[in-house]
Amino acid sequence: MSKIGRNDPCPCGSGKKYKYCCLRLERNHAPMRREDQRAVETALDWLAERHGELVFQAVLAGFFDCREHDVKEKMARVPGPLHEMMQININEWLLADAELAFNGRKVRTIDLLLGAGGPKLTAQGRKHLELLASSGLSLYEIQEVQTGRGVLVADLIDKELPPFFVHEVSATEFLVQWDIIGVRCMLQDGVYSFGGGVYPLSRDEATRCLAHIRKKLKSKSANVSARSICTKAIIAQWVGRITTPPAMPILLDQQTKELIAYTTDHYAVFDWQALETLLLAQEDVAVEADGTVWTRDEAIDADRYRTLARLERVISKDRLRVECNTKGKADAARLWLEGLAGRLVRHTSRRSLTPSQMLRASRKKQLSTPPQQETIPHETQQRIILEYLVRHYEEWPSTPLPALNGKTPLEAAKLKSLRPKLVGILKHIEQGEARRAKEKGMQAIDLSFLWERVNLAKP
Repeated sequence: MSKIGRNDPCPCGSGKKYKYCCLRLERNHAPMRREDQRAVETALDWLAERHGELVFQAVLAGFFDCREHDVKEKMARVPGPLHEMMQININEWLLADAELAFNGRKVRTIDLLLGAGGPKLTAQGRKHLELLASSGLSLYEIQEVQTGRGVLVADLIDKELPPFFVHEVSATEFLVQWDIIGVRCMLQDGVYSFGGGVYPLSRDEATRCLAHIRKKLKSKSANVSARSICTKAIIAQWVGRITTPPAMPILLDQQTKELIAYTTDHYAVFDWQALETLLLAQEDVAVEADGTVWTRDEAIDADRYRTLARLERVISKDRLRVECNTKGKADAARLWLEGLAGRLVRHTSRRSLTPSQMLRASRKKQLSTPPQQETIPHETQQRIILEYLVRHYEEWPSTPLPALNGKTPLEAAKLKSLRPKLVGILKHIEQGEARRAKEKGMQAIDLSFLWERVNLAKP
């Protein structure tokens, strides 16, 4: 598989740079003391040596929930840099949750490891494995990050459990407020720490995972534990993400329902003055102040218009460029222009790109272009961004949003049914700002004013 660059988009699909996402998760998974690490290695070696085939079958059925052939196909789709994270998560699951089938009888691996005939372990090693096995996998939202100390987390599955502090210095290097991760929180001597396995999920993925867990918990049978349901759901959501990278969404023009394909036609112009006179005479064509750009619009209703085509005189090439967001609109624009201008213009070329093609081209350009030196001081950047956000969010509370069923944030804040969605949107906005600040090495902008504008108390 091709090597993933540190500045490339993370292959897990999170939208973050690789160096700020899974690379850090791989390098900064919860550090274990040497004795604890030796106990884990001893236990895994013993399981592989004594029960290798049973362990393999348990991983197929319990971790991947599919057949060997399907697992090979899934693993072939996992980007190389994520293989280490996958192995860490499998190993932890083997010690904490796996069961081996002996003649139809299932036995927990931890019982084999700590029982008579198990591997030789120190008292501390046994204690560590017991602690690992007693700590269930759950979904946690990062409430606060205290750099150099740890993170305050809230259990999203057990809502009655109050937020608690996890002492993980390494976690503060890559986590930001409102991140969501699947992880084991291990309590020892009154101090919480993270287990070795980490399952990062986006907010949308976590929402789907929680809905699945709650549905299963309501209908679960007596012989299925809540821990098993949560563990399987979190693992399945994460494995599904990294083995099936998210596809680009299918984007459609809102009015015509055509596929979005940004299409550019070029024309040679034989008499610019005559063409400009014709364009200015059209009631549905508006010209910009500099006189080199025209837009052809169409009324949707009394208050709204949509742009059919954008025309621009490219002075350096003495060409007319016509841009549309679908091929259908481009075809219509060509018929209209050639019918209007006749022999004044001649079509010379066309280029059409879908959003996914544009994204790939942009990434390729970023990789081939050396990074440029920052010329604007961080303080100035912060001030400019804050001023923009304040201006933007002056109108945001009164703007209808599709995610809120067409309601405005102010309206949604008053509705019990939509309030959780609004809270999620606000958290997503703050999470993005915190991530941007961490990646840029800048201080995050305080967006508390957003909560105030919609009259909601920040969690």
